[in-house]
Amino acid sequence: MITVCTATISGREEMLAECVESVKQQTLTVADHLILLDTERKGGAWTKQQLLEQVKTEWCILLDDDDLIDQDYCKRLIDEAGDADVIYGWCRSDVGFDNYNTHFSDSRLAIGESIVPQCAMFKTEAARAVGGVPQIEGYDLAMWRKMLANGCKFKSVPETLWTYRLSPKWWHESRP
Repeated sequence: MITVCTATISGREEMLAECVESVKQQTLTVADHLILLDTERKGGAWTKQQLLEQVKTEWCILLDDDDLIDQDYCKRLIDEAGDADVIYGWCRSDVGFDNYNTHFSDSRLAIGESIVPQCAMFKTEAARAVGGVPQIEGYDLAMWRKMLANGCKFKSVPETLWTYRLSPKWWHESRP
């Protein structure tokens, strides 16, 4: 029913192992956890598109190697999905980042800013219908916008269900 896709790069093996463990611990069994090591550094958008092309389940989650999902993440989202095409829960963060903890009643509000996380669960065919993961910076927001324009329904579950991990060192070094 659900495939989790994780892009990774060299040097993040410890975080990847913890990410993989969080997927294995799900109370709702995940059909597959696809992982692709981007050895040529083509980027997250390219890597995630390669993974999305391999998904054979109705639902997909693009889970970054530095993020963790709580044990009941998949079950809570499936239980709450209803007629949604994209659904996500709130997060905790090690750097105080809380953009994703915004509840909305209208899907158009979900993508006014980047408040829908990459690790949202979405219908695989809905993403494929808009071309999948765009090969641009800000690809996750661009994909959500395309899906909204294509009639997809978004839903947030106002419960903390995953962890957005960024080390303060990486956060500061990656900023212009």
